[in-house]
Amino acid sequence: MALSPSQIAALVGAGVISSGGGGPSNVGLFNFKTSQFTKTKAMKSRVLAGTGRGRICVPGDSTAWGEGGGDSGSNNRVNAKLRAWPTILAQRLSSLGLSANWEGIYGSGGVAVATVPIATHRSLYYAGMNARAAWDVAAAARLGGVWFQNSTDGGILSYTSTIPVNRFEIADITASGGGVISYNIDGGAETQLTQTNATASFRLTTVDAGAPGIHTINITRVSGTGFFVGIRAWNEAVPQVDVLNFGMGSSVVADWVVNTVAYSPLPSLATMCASADLVILPFTINDAIVPTSTASYKASLQTLINTAKAGGADVLLQTGNPCSLSADADVNQQGIRQAMKDLALSNDLPMIDLFDLYGDYLSMVARNLMYNSRHPNTAGYADIGNFVADTIWRFVA
Repeated sequence: MALSPSQIAALVGAGVISSGGGGPSNVGLFNFKTSQFTKTKAMKSRVLAGTGRGRICVPGDSTAWGEGGGDSGSNNRVNAKLRAWPTILAQRLSSLGLSANWEGIYGSGGVAVATVPIATHRSLYYAGMNARAAWDVAAAARLGGVWFQNSTDGGILSYTSTIPVNRFEIADITASGGGVISYNIDGGAETQLTQTNATASFRLTTVDAGAPGIHTINITRVSGTGFFVGIRAWNEAVPQVDVLNFGMGSSVVADWVVNTVAYSPLPSLATMCASADLVILPFTINDAIVPTSTASYKASLQTLINTAKAGGADVLLQTGNPCSLSADADVNQQGIRQAMKDLALSNDLPMIDLFDLYGDYLSMVARNLMYNSRHPNTAGYADIGNFVADTIWRFVA
């Protein structure tokens, strides 16, 4: 049976096989050097030694969010978070020996209210997430897609971990028009978070959940308009790499560099990436569809690169998967792909090139890796996630 590219990469990385030239295969890789992963190597050493945690951040579009890769429902969104390639990345790193955690959700996953409606979350976009009663999605595109809000009742928005955890981190905002929300762990005592503040901010609040276990954090609107951005969960006693998925469906790179208020996408991303070891920037598909001019694309992506590097993180560029030519003209796809290559060279960054890895859309279809003209299916996301993990493992060895 023929090996997939990700299986080949794993065997090459482990030194089991080599390419025909006697060295490791570079299919799917552009401008890779081990020297580009200084902080990621330190993260690996720290986690393996049990002296601390690590963080990989993945902003992106619907192919980071996992559209089409779920189990069922509209556009295969049910359990899409569980099947998305950043989740597979975490699972594959764990199987390679670097324990990783993907617990958490940020935003609705959509760039507009209609993109991923609240009903999708109530029908299990992620199995541990449930927004009840008047919780709905807000109007503006933010980190992870439009956020959740409630201005009417005391309905609960809950998140239940799938692994034993003892910490939650709530992401919310303060703003002049904000209200008050409260939270509890497993139905216990309520703690209020006041969001009304003349000074706008993107806020992170760490919550002690008690002894490690399967815990539920419940968020309730108390008064005014309450906002909820997202949550992550972890076990403080188990050193791991946290893989944070901020995918925003339908987004182009320009959506991510908006910086009008403190909780706009760019400053929010800067906050989350400030303690990151590696930031993966997988943007090409939607900018090719628009199409965005290469000059504008480069300017926006350069801003994201600078933001990711500002906290000291390593940066890995990544193209989206090839799309159907009926949905996205080849000249546009190749133009944006080349623009990313140009930035990889000018910034001396590594770049995963899924066009080089898979060839084209029809080749992915022949391997049963696509859900529709733009989005991979469960098998496609698994293949991408495994390849990304195997590549990281190889270059931080």
